[in-house]
Amino acid sequence: MTQGSPGSEAVRYLQPMARRVYIETYGCQMNAADSELMFGLLGREGFVRTEEPADADVMLVNTCAVRDNAEQRVIGRMGELQRYKRAGSILGVVGCMAQRLGPRLLEQVPRVDLVVGPDAYRNLGQLIGMAGAGQRLTDTEFRAWEHYEDVPPVRESGPTAFVTVQRGCDYKCTFCIVPYTRGRSAAGGGRMWCGRWSSSRSRARARSRSWGKP
Repeated sequence: MTQGSPGSEAVRYLQPMARRVYIETYGCQMNAADSELMFGLLGREGFVRTEEPADADVMLVNTCAVRDNAEQRVIGRMGELQRYKRAGSILGVVGCMAQRLGPRLLEQVPRVDLVVGPDAYRNLGQLIGMAGAGQRLTDTEFRAWEHYEDVPPVRESGPTAFVTVQRGCDYKCTFCIVPYTRGRSAAGGGRMWCGRWSSSRSRARARSRSWGKP
């Protein structure tokens, strides 16, 4: 190292700090798989995971809409998470409840910045940037083509892993909300499934399920 040049420690402090994201997950295994997907997407945008909302620059609550009690629980939790907000931090609702309620959530919880449905996770980085500039945003558009085939999920170490074969459902059973919160059936090709299966097996014994089918 030449005299007067910054050492590795100095360089590290000159670089911008990575933004930290906290995701809290409610509901089914599909939501758990989607949280892994969001960590993968945001990791590509330079975010790092944190386990504590108090440390987060971005807090996301991945929600369920099966029962009213589940939604009321999330509303209450959002009120608790509000206290961790500081200048420049983002609080967002994602998942099925976000898809079902859309802009109404911005009215119900005034300090929520983002409401994002399951087909819009690819836009999270851009939406977070816009929210950081002071906008309050909703993206609940259905995208029938979206199954995130190019996004490697970030999984916790363990003996099992989720491999998503299908998103959404074309049936509209009386008791089921899936077609209304996750849209029509969308599935990638066999090559995508095999790739995800192989990736999962390299770290754990994979458990494959097809979500949204009757």
